[in-house]
Amino acid sequence: MNTNKKITLPAWINWMVRQLIPNIGTIVVVLSLLFVFEARAAGLNAVTSSSTISYQGTLFTAGGTAVNSSVGLTFRLYNIQSGGTALWTEAHIGANAVPVSNGLFNVSLGSITPIPSSVWTNSAVYLGVQVEGDSAELSPRELIGSVPFANHASNVPQILGSIMCDNCGNLTEGVSQSKWVTVKGATADDLIQVTATTTGSPLLITMNMTYSSPQSVDKYCAIAVLQDTQIIRFLNGDGSHALSDYFSCSSSYVLTDLPAGTYTFRAMAWTAASGGDITWIYQRQIAVIEY
Repeated sequence: MNTNKKITLPAWINWMVRQLIPNIGTIVVVLSLLFVFEARAAGLNAVTSSSTISYQGTLFTAGGTAVNSSVGLTFRLYNIQSGGTALWTEAHIGANAVPVSNGLFNVSLGSITPIPSSVWTNSAVYLGVQVEGDSAELSPRELIGSVPFANHASNVPQILGSIMCDNCGNLTEGVSQSKWVTVKGATADDLIQVTATTTGSPLLITMNMTYSSPQSVDKYCAIAVLQDTQIIRFLNGDGSHALSDYFSCSSSYVLTDLPAGTYTFRAMAWTAASGGDITWIYQRQIAVIEY
């Protein structure tokens, strides 16, 4: 996206330009937005965080000479084309002024003040740019809503936490009655569960486990979602009976409506028989992945 805007830079920049090139006159600013999300976006470089956006532009004089100095710029994001209150503001001034070399500059928006993910929940997002010393932003603001949405949606998945008991040996525990029990790891106190803080983005929860009990009865598995020690979701899973007393379960769920917060995701198993022991077999795991 390219736009041509004509502005007058602050007196100190105009003075600097006049010292270098006499009688230059008004500064012309050409701003081009390059919103960089992932390496798979052809021709673009990758950024390291979903809370930053790469912004590229050029500054040159009315006579066509490229500017070579540092310029103070303030960036704001809005959900309205004009007026309104900024959803996010970041000032690249003073020690953080934007270096311009041969007219070209690059700045990482969000590198000083991270851009909240809530900004991209708006149906339209506009970028306002203000040059230090000017009383107002450049006009009009740039409509950028659709591009960062793609960035947010295609983020590299982040593992919020995982617990694995892989080839750690069998573990048998006594069960006095028919009930749901937490899948165990290497010891009876090692619970196959993950506590993680989420941002409200979609979650993928996966669970794998195998156990046996001597009774030839139906067996079940589930993923419990707890908040403040209380179960708020119970996600029933499907498994298979390899033998009459062996049960293997591999379940995955995607949660798209879980509000931001801290939760515990717990692997659960149930047997209908009372008085029988449960033996947890190899490869027991739960993992929580956020997109």
